[in-house]
Amino acid sequence: GDWNCNPTALENMLTQIVRWSSDKIQASVQPKAISVGSDEIFKIKPPFIFLTGHKDFHFTDDEVKNLREYLLVGGAVWADNSLPGRHSRFDEAFRREMKRVLPDRDWEVVPKNHDVFNTYFRIRNIPKGMNNYQEQIEQIKIGDEMAVIYTLNAYSDLWETALNEDN
Repeated sequence: GDWNCNPTALENMLTQIVRWSSDKIQASVQPKAISVGSDEIFKIKPPFIFLTGHKDFHFTDDEVKNLREYLLVGGAVWADNSLPGRHSRFDEAFRREMKRVLPDRDWEVVPKNHDVFNTYFRIRNIPKGMNNYQEQIEQIKIGDEMAVIYTLNAYSDLWETALNEDN
């Protein structure tokens, strides 16, 4: 796929988090591309892996195995669909490939009272993304913890183009 279709999105988003928190939340604003098919994810131990794209893609067997192990030991994946909503090429591919990674888990809607909506900012409604969609945010849980979060609203496109010092 085109996993790096918004190359400055994470940097922009992390910079904004540092600004919004008045430097209370520190973030390295230089994301690092890693190969999830190598043992690099177990050496670096990133707090989460971010995926985005427009296209169909397939994980290799090594990527499936590594992502499963990474998630089962407490890692997290955040995927953002860079196309509008459900049934796009990326949406179909991501759902299919995550079923290979975690075949015994199903997608659930993240409830509006979840901590992700109330930890730093109180978010009353799911924000619209770049494509002006207001799709539910979904998750796959391991135990009681969110292991995979999936946004279908093209937030990374928005971070790529619209975040600045004026928010």
